[in-house]
This record gives sequence, C-alpha cells and structure tokens, in this order.
Amino acid sequence: MEISALYGSYKPYFKYPTLIIILSVAFFLRIYNLDNYPSQLHVDELSNIYDGYSIAETGADRWGVKYPVILRAYGESDNRPPMYSWLSAISIKTLGYSVFAGRLPSVILGMMSLLLLFFTARKIGGNLFAYLTLLIAALSPWHIMMSRLALEAATLTPFFMILTIYLFIRARESNYRSFNIICLGLCIGFATSAYQSAKLIFFLASVLLFIDLFRNSPHRVKTALLFVLGTGIGALPQLYAAIAMPDQFFSRATGTLMAFSFSFDYFKALGKNFYLNLSPQFLFLNFGSYNNLTIARLLTVEMSFFYIGLILFYWKFKDNKNLNPIYIYLFIILSILPGSLTFDNPHALRSSCNTVLFPMISAAGIVIICDVIKNKNFRTISVFAISLIIILNSVSNIRVYVSNAELIGAGQQNLLVRLAKKINLYKDKYSHIYIEDIGNQPYMYIAGYCNMHPRQFQNAYKRIDGVGWDHFIQLDKYFFLDKESITKATVKNKKDLLIFKSKQTNYLLIDSVDVHHEKMFFYAN
Repeated sequence: MEISALYGSYKPYFKYPTLIIILSVAFFLRIYNLDNYPSQLHVDELSNIYDGYSIAETGADRWGVKYPVILRAYGESDNRPPMYSWLSAISIKTLGYSVFAGRLPSVILGMMSLLLLFFTARKIGGNLFAYLTLLIAALSPWHIMMSRLALEAATLTPFFMILTIYLFIRARESNYRSFNIICLGLCIGFATSAYQSAKLIFFLASVLLFIDLFRNSPHRVKTALLFVLGTGIGALPQLYAAIAMPDQFFSRATGTLMAFSFSFDYFKALGKNFYLNLSPQFLFLNFGSYNNLTIARLLTVEMSFFYIGLILFYWKFKDNKNLNPIYIYLFIILSILPGSLTFDNPHALRSSCNTVLFPMISAAGIVIICDVIKNKNFRTISVFAISLIIILNSVSNIRVYVSNAELIGAGQQNLLVRLAKKINLYKDKYSHIYIEDIGNQPYMYIAGYCNMHPRQFQNAYKRIDGVGWDHFIQLDKYFFLDKESITKATVKNKKDLLIFKSKQTNYLLIDSVDVHHEKMFFYAN
C-alpha cells in the first residue's frame, strides 16, 4: 500500500512535508546539546577526537605517526582504523577543537544513514514501508545515541552497511552499469577503515556480493573485475597495514576473540551469543540498563512488530525485483557475527550495523499486520495509531533520559573530566602535578582538557609501564601514581600540586571535585 493512499484526499506531495518533518526531528535529536548528552567524554571518544585534533594541527597522530593508516590508541593491544579521526580532523580544523566538533561527524553520518535508509526501504517495499522505517530509525534510542558519539563503531559501520545495500540495489537496477559497480566496490573497500569488526563484516559482504554479481551480471568477467578493482582501491590503506604492520592490524582481534575449536561447546557459545544480540531483554525490555554506551536499544513498542517482521520479512518482500530479501537476513547475520565471536555479549557497539537494519524489520511487521486489516479506513487508522504510539514511547524515553544524570553519564568518566577541567585552573602555578591514579587512561583527559597542544604531547617526556595496554606513569609534568608513591616522590620545598582520592592531614587543602559521590582533593605541597 502506498503512503499516498493513507492521506485520502490530500495531494500526493503531502508526503514530502512529512519526510521533512521526520528528518528535522531526527536532526534535532542528534544535534541538540551535543556536548553534554551523553556527558563528556568516553575514553575512546577522547582518543579519536584528540587524534583528529593532532592530525588537523600536525598531519600526524598524537604519537607522531604521519598520515596514519592505523592508530595506536591505548597500547600495543589497541590499534584501530583511523577513519573517524580523519573525519573529526576536518570538523576540528573548521570549528576548532571541542567536544561538539569531535562528535559532529557522527551527527552527519547518522543523518546520511537515515536518508539512505529511507531510499533503500522505498525500493524494497514502497512508500509506506519507507516512511515507517524512517520514523522508527529516527526515534530509535540506539540510532540516536550512536549518532551522538565520537566512536568509529557508532555510525561509520551502519553508514557503510546501508550505503552498501543501496548501491547494490542501484547496480542491479542499472543492469550492472560499470560506474555503479565501481562505487559499490569502493564503498566496501572504504568500510574496512571504519572499525575493527568492519574488516570482517565487509570482507564477507564483498564475497557475498561478488558471487551475486558474477552469477547475475550479463558481463560477468567485466563486472567482477570492476568490483574487485573498486574494493581493492578502497581497501588500500588497510591492505597496506595488513602487509606492513600485521601486529597492529590484528592486535584488537587477538585479545577479544574466543579461541576457535571445532567443538560442540564452541558452537553452543556462538549460538548463545547470536541469541543474546537478538533477545528481547537486550533489544526491548531493558530501558535504562547500560550496554556499551547505550542505555536502550530499540523502543519497547516495537517488540511484537520486530519479531513478526523477522519471521515474515522474506515472505512479505520475496517478489521484490530490486533486492532478494534473503540479503537483509544475511546482512543481519554479518552484523552480529563479529561480536558473537568475542567474549562480551550482547554488544551494542560491535553490532551497531543493526541500527539501520532492524528498523526495516520492525516496519515490515507493522505493514504485515496492517495488510491483514481489509477495511481501508481501519487500516489507515491503525497505521496512524501505531505511529503515534511509537512517538509517545520515544518521548517518554527521552524525558526520562534527560532528567537522569546517571543515565546521561553512563559509561563516561565524569570524574576524570571534572578533575582535568579543575586542574586546568591550577596547572600554570605548579611545577609538578601528582594525581592518584584513577579511572581508565587518565593521562588522556589531561591532554584533552588541559589545553595540551598535540605538538606538546608529541614532544613531552613520557613514562609508560606495562605491555599490551598503556599505563602512564608520567606525561610531561603530570604524574599518575598510587598514594604511597606520591608521598615518597614529593619533597616539601617543591612547588607541587597533589591530588588524592581521600583527605590528607599533612598538606594544605585548596580545592576538590565531587561527581556522583566520588571525590578528589587538591593539596598544595
């Protein structure tokens, strides 16, 4: 059923104002108070933003590597593709170094993914299906949050997933026109620089699409060669990294993957992980429960529509000439697979591609239910009623979220942010600053929030302890030690700033920070 039928006597172009309204609301939900929802700043966001700042200012990452194709984040075990940092370098160069500028690429990518999702859904199921898909995705807690985080997993992988599907449909529609085949290949190749798990997702996607193109194109060899050429060009940075620096290329996978064994226990664990990423507890029933920087995944009212759509999606769209619906199932499997191969499941970041796939499944469930209603007026009322319920569920979630400081700060290191901002007020008055070691990678908050220019960071004296993951002991005049070591390292006649987790009696208390009942105390030596 076309969307224009739902509007009765209204003119067909009424659908365009509707599209503009949904996209405008979506943009507002992704851009409003971007600095503070969620609160500043997750440790991985800060790494990406500061590397973007460094690239914008020096042409190198914070470790001094020129034009990086792999970023060393927090140690030898934490190397990641650089695309998000390169994108944030553009926004930081334009707007200056800030949380807003660092997160802005995610907002833009999130909005672009919504547009692509709308056009893709329209090609699969028509206008009604497209508008329902867009409405659900625009109000999805998962998609909104991913569009507000400066993380490579958040919007880059969903963006490339929906772009791949859209370009694949365009290639088929154009009878495998060369230009469209090259664009499809480039898209898949570029996606390998997006996120660690994207390497596996889009490698498998390339194999899947290569087989389809080779089987169905009237010019098999030419199409296959053009697809391989485009993919190879797009993937060149990561192909180079895999050959020139294999340890860095595979480092994250080495530490997170379950050890493979051809055993019942291994495949049982894999199957359980798949289920967990599709379970109602993870997707619908745990609003307010934290999972990898999300506090909700999908709207609760979607649940029945989602599982109906998941079961009947193929049946509903099996006659579609643009895309065999079996591919949507295959792309969902590919999106869940990398996370399922690891220990930590369910995982909202590693399976983030589903932020653009699952809205199509829920929308399909709504369309299938409405198709059962034979009376046109009842069917129209049902669609509007379901749309209204979706909107009300989203409004309710948003109201709870913005009024709850714990939800806003879930997963963020709020104490370190406040601490670094306060240190910024004192740093020029003291020759050494000793900080009782807290949190995850506190040195990054000093660099990011104490106005440390990337060149200063690159040239600063550094003492790092540990193998695999960094444990900073010293960055320039900042020291990160336990309380006993700080006491031993300081001499009374030095002009030092000492920061402890608990109150001290033998120093002069000058300030403190307090975040959610966590405190740090500032003392002059």
